[in-house]
Amino acid sequence: MIINNILSYGNVEIIKEVFIIYSFFVHLLIVNIFVSTGVSKIFNFGPFIRAIKVMLNVSNNYISYFLAISVITTEIGFSLLLLIGRNTAIPSIALISLLFIFNLMIVMHIRKKSEISCQCGGFLGNYILNKGIVARNFVLIASLFLTLIFPPSTNLLTLLDDIHQLVFFVYMEALSLIILFFYRYINHAAYILKNIKTG
Repeated sequence: MIINNILSYGNVEIIKEVFIIYSFFVHLLIVNIFVSTGVSKIFNFGPFIRAIKVMLNVSNNYISYFLAISVITTEIGFSLLLLIGRNTAIPSIALISLLFIFNLMIVMHIRKKSEISCQCGGFLGNYILNKGIVARNFVLIASLFLTLIFPPSTNLLTLLDDIHQLVFFVYMEALSLIILFFYRYINHAAYILKNIKTG
């Protein structure tokens, strides 16, 4: 009897709605993360170019510039498509792929014990490559993968037509920014404490 109630049509629909709201919130987080990291890379283009040269062992300036611009374009462009696009599968897969490539490079350099800054920027900050960055990226990959299974049923353009939904968007955006600010400063505090202990 209990199992039948849990699996009833109404409850299944409620669960689906919860996941759809979750997906929309994850997309907001991803947009804020990647727009902030992309803009940060633009303002710190020189250090980002140098990081690419070291991490990929690339000496050619043209290739380095091409890769840097490609990463920045992918981060900002595809993340914005999550917010305004009608089909979010392609930008989700593109960002998952980018995060997976990042993790491969980070793991490779961690094994080499390279002392390289990640040059993530934005809400993610700039820290020496470590396992925590890999774990964080896997959390983002898993979160985006779930949004492929339960894609949000709306985007920012459709929300603009309804004042109540627009207010909902503002609240969700405020919550996502609060979470990211807390993450940024807690992570930074932990990094400082670690340096004090090891120093």
